[in-house]
Amino acid sequence: MRILNGTKLAEQTKSELKAIIKKESEILDKTVLAIIIIGNDPASKKYVELKLSDCKEVGIKTRVLSLPENISTQTLIQNIKNLNDDQNITALIVQFPLPKHIFIFDILEFINPLKDADGLSLQNLGANLANINGEPLSILPCTPQAILDIAEKYKISFSEKQTLIIGRGLTVGRHLGPILSNKKYNSTCIMAHSKTKNLNTLIKSSDIVISAAGSAGIVNKDNIKKDSILFDVGISYKNGKLFGDINPNVKEKASALCPNPGGTGPMTRANLLKNVVNLAILKSHFFQKMT
Repeated sequence: MRILNGTKLAEQTKSELKAIIKKESEILDKTVLAIIIIGNDPASKKYVELKLSDCKEVGIKTRVLSLPENISTQTLIQNIKNLNDDQNITALIVQFPLPKHIFIFDILEFINPLKDADGLSLQNLGANLANINGEPLSILPCTPQAILDIAEKYKISFSEKQTLIIGRGLTVGRHLGPILSNKKYNSTCIMAHSKTKNLNTLIKSSDIVISAAGSAGIVNKDNIKKDSILFDVGISYKNGKLFGDINPNVKEKASALCPNPGGTGPMTRANLLKNVVNLAILKSHFFQKMT
C-alpha cells in the first residue's frame, strides 16, 4: 500500500512560495494575512499558532485580532467589514469553530471574496458550485485543494471512478462533490454522512473514499473495496489522543492511503499560504488595470 505523504508535498509547496515571494517582492512584501480568533479554545489557538509559524517561514506578514467569546454577531461582522476596508490587509480568515451563538453563514456572507483566503465566502462557494468545466473560478477551500494536490502529485485519477465523500461540512464535504464531478475530474460522486443508511455498503462499492466524518475508525479493512484509495480528513479525540476516520488496518486491502495525521493537514495549511499569495497577485493586477 502506498502512503500519500502530505507533509513532504507541503514542504515543497512552501519552498515554491518562498521563491515566488522573493521574485515578486515589490508586490508581496506588503502582503498581510489577518486572522480573527474568537474565545480561548485551545485547539483553535494551536491552529492559529501553526498558521502564524507557516506565514513567518515563507515571508507573509500577519495580524491577529483576538475577540471575546461572548462577542455579538453584529460586532464580529463589523470587525470583518473593517478588515475588508483596510487597504493594508491583503487577505483574512476567521478561525473556526465559532461560538455556538454565532451562525456561520451570517459571518461568511460578509467576507470580501477578494480577501477570502479560506475560500469559504458565499460568493466563492457559489462559484465552485456553478463551475462545471473544472478551471477555477475562485479561490478554492484549502482542504479540498489539498486533496486535489496530493492526488495530482501521486498521479491518482478520479475519472470514471466512484468517489464516496463521507461528511457534509462546509470546509470539506460540501465543496468536494461539485469539484470532483465537474468535467476536469469526471468522477461519480456520492455524498454520505452520519445519518446515511447502508454506509458500509457504499464504502465497499467505492473506488475512492474521502472521509471527513470525525468518527474514529469508520472506514476499516472490513468495509472497504479491495485496492481502493483512501483519504483520511476526519479528526476526533479520545483520552486526549487524536484519531482519524480510517483504521490503519486498511493497509491489508487498500492500494493507497492519505493518513491523518501527516496527510491533508500540512497541505491544507500550505494552501492557505498559496491562497494568500494568489489574492495578493490578483489584487495587484486588478489595480494595475484600474490605473
